[in-house]
Amino acid sequence: MFNDLILAFHKDMYDKNTIRIKDQKKQYVYYSGNSHEIKNYLETALELTYAPKDVEKMQLQFVNLAKKIIDQMAIVYREPAIRQTVFEDKKIKIETTTNDEGEEVKKEINLNAEKEKELSNQYNEVLPTDINIQDKRAHRLGSLQNTVLTQVMFNEKTGKIKYKTRPSHLYDIDVDSDGNIIEVSYTKYYIGKSGELEEFKIYWTDKLLYMRDANSNKMNLPKKDNVNRLRDNNENPFDVIPFALLIMEESEDGWGEGKNDVVNVNEQVNFLLTKLINRDIILGEGVMVGTNLELSKKGRAIEGETEVRASVSNPLTIDGVKTDDVTPNLQFVGTNPQIEAVRDTIDWYIMYIAGLNGLRGSEIISEIKDTSDYQKVMDAVDQMELRQDDIEPLRNYEKHRYNITKAVNNSFVGTGVGNQFKLKKIPDGLTLKVDFADVIIHKTPEELRLQRDWEELNGLSTPVDWVRQDNPDLTEIEAKEKIK
Repeated sequence: MFNDLILAFHKDMYDKNTIRIKDQKKQYVYYSGNSHEIKNYLETALELTYAPKDVEKMQLQFVNLAKKIIDQMAIVYREPAIRQTVFEDKKIKIETTTNDEGEEVKKEINLNAEKEKELSNQYNEVLPTDINIQDKRAHRLGSLQNTVLTQVMFNEKTGKIKYKTRPSHLYDIDVDSDGNIIEVSYTKYYIGKSGELEEFKIYWTDKLLYMRDANSNKMNLPKKDNVNRLRDNNENPFDVIPFALLIMEESEDGWGEGKNDVVNVNEQVNFLLTKLINRDIILGEGVMVGTNLELSKKGRAIEGETEVRASVSNPLTIDGVKTDDVTPNLQFVGTNPQIEAVRDTIDWYIMYIAGLNGLRGSEIISEIKDTSDYQKVMDAVDQMELRQDDIEPLRNYEKHRYNITKAVNNSFVGTGVGNQFKLKKIPDGLTLKVDFADVIIHKTPEELRLQRDWEELNGLSTPVDWVRQDNPDLTEIEAKEKIK
């Protein structure tokens, strides 16, 4: 009886994980705009209403609505975050001075300010040069899938930390009763004993790092993996699982639902767009109807019923009618296409899903080139509210990633590659302070040009500054090269 309960529990967990992977894969397919997979999903949806043979001849129409919505929701890293490392135990000195009115004024002075600035520069120096790109990707995938993992690695070519955030369906995790990750696993390919690429599953715990082959044989990772050169056995060289966890909303299973509603609406919009083109516009031109022409029969018998297909290339034929009543003829019969109704339904769907996710539908339906000041302010207010909701989850993610970055960095200090890049240890007793940029009201190209002309005239900015504003990941030297 007990064994049956255990088996039932594991089967339930397996089934739930299968559904989770299926949902997350579909979310990422729609967000990334994978046209081949989107067409497969669309064909499956169309075949619930139309005959498969008709679907084969349809011109499939699809738009990347999911990406547009998610990218407008995930705006915290629109401008780069500012990171500082500060001491957990502050050393403060109180200075008392007298103001012009003769009143005593007390001022706090941070005695560690210079050291904190030095250590902050050291920490930022080891971070990836494309960190803002990686931050945006993590936030967007988090908004899409609710829970994502960012792998923290060391790049031996640059001497810097490397971040890699992949879609959640590629990972399996195991969590304890408090929701903490105790194991991460994922698939990777290596050259096997046969000399061919083989699939292996990598397992990370805070103490172990190993992989299993297709037959579940446990083994060490190949020596070419830099993490494995730090230890001679299957121990985890970092003593922490090197995956930072971003959870937008807490859930019982550790994963959450993700934006299935956005994906479903995107699929419905694609369905309606395909219907609009193939049924309401193309078929709206009319269908040929032949009477007593003795043409070969169209359609085929399916489960005892005759399938009738109507399209421009499939005329309807009516045979066997008494020629005394109806003489043979071929005519073009028009339909009553509901073009406006379908278009209104598409717009309603988009407005509906945008509203559910705190956005303005007008901004999703079309790119507004010359928006009024009032409209821009209202759109910014909406995004400010979304930003505020995301701040705390992202702050937790940043701190988790900092602790892992520290462990990975310090593991390479003193090694051959660490000495090559003069890698310094990130000391204990520090914590991360992150300042996220505020949502700004975006200017039109003409407004931006006028502002920059004024700033240049008054010596407040230069073309190099503008290039870096438009490309936050560029260094000053790279920006100068870009405008040569």
